[in-house]
Amino acid sequence: MREAAARAGFRRKPELNGIRLLEKESVRVEIERLEQRLHTEQEIRDGYRRLAFGPVTDAVKLLFLEEAPSPGQLEEMDLFPDHRDQTPAHRRH
Repeated sequence: MREAAARAGFRRKPELNGIRLLEKESVRVEIERLEQRLHTEQEIRDGYRRLAFGPVTDAVKLLFLEEAPSPGQLEEMDLFPDHRDQTPAHRRH
């Protein structure tokens, strides 16, 4: 905290000033907002990564459907696979 407060321009007692800043509601709200933004940006990057490197079987099926799929059909499709915890043998191709 000392380093962060010093970088923010607090030369005298940076630890105390850092604690005082964190006690302010406006500072806590801004920190939470920035954390949420970072989380959202990471989710977007993860989604693009899954689209780019995931299996395409169900995505191709969507292209050739004559009618719009039902919500249930969409839930069953592997459009945004999450393979972070799977070995290649368990992936659907």
